[in-house]
Amino acid sequence: MDKLQVGEERLRLMVFRSALDLGGKVDEHLLKKYQLDPEKYTFMVPITQNFFDDGHLKVQINETVREKDMFLLTDIGNYSLTYQMHGLVNHMSPNDLMMELKDGIGACNCHAKSINIVMPLLYAGRQHRRNTRENLMCGDVLGEIDQKSRVKSFITFDAHDQGVEHAVHHMEFDNFMVSNVICKQIINDLSKEDLQNLVFVAPDNGATGRRNVYLNSFVSPHICKEAGSFVKQRDYNIYMGDSISGLLRDRKEPALLLEKKFKESI
Repeated sequence: MDKLQVGEERLRLMVFRSALDLGGKVDEHLLKKYQLDPEKYTFMVPITQNFFDDGHLKVQINETVREKDMFLLTDIGNYSLTYQMHGLVNHMSPNDLMMELKDGIGACNCHAKSINIVMPLLYAGRQHRRNTRENLMCGDVLGEIDQKSRVKSFITFDAHDQGVEHAVHHMEFDNFMVSNVICKQIINDLSKEDLQNLVFVAPDNGATGRRNVYLNSFVSPHICKEAGSFVKQRDYNIYMGDSISGLLRDRKEPALLLEKKFKESI
């Protein structure tokens, strides 16, 4: 038997296939909070996600969402989903899942009272800084959603760089850090002997701040903790052939001048 929509509350969940497990847990928590029978009611709006043979997709809402506060849940890191295109099986990429989210936003854009996006893993979150001729995809997508859609808030967890929120001006951007949850899990999983000697290592310079958060969270006279960092070293003096780009050629020029100068002095 199909579950009934909760009639009195405006809250509704649009859960895409990529986040069904998360959506189910959120729905279960909400039903428990409002003291409703989970066998009879649900906050999840039934939707249909269709993939056509040419690769196009369509999201269709099967119940009214008029004057509802919609929360769209998606996981762009879920690559286990598949679809068929011209008879071939393809795995859904983050780009496919992002287009699916945009289609879902458009499906309820003119009817819902408010639209809120819950994306635990931020799309293109590591493309937050421009190093060369490349697009800042994360900020570009956030800015597009902010400008073209009636989205009220965007919720993510542990974004790689909090600065991406500068790409939005109208919707709320909430970045929830999960450091406390991770620390609790470490304490519960490790034995007392393992907790007495801990080493917190930052994979690069950008993660030193986050490493210090974990380092300072374990404050106890019973724990001996140390901090470490990986340092990236690039050698720009390696000759890469005649097809070397102009950028690397310019970086190689000082080394060639030094070598020439010392050879002349010998």
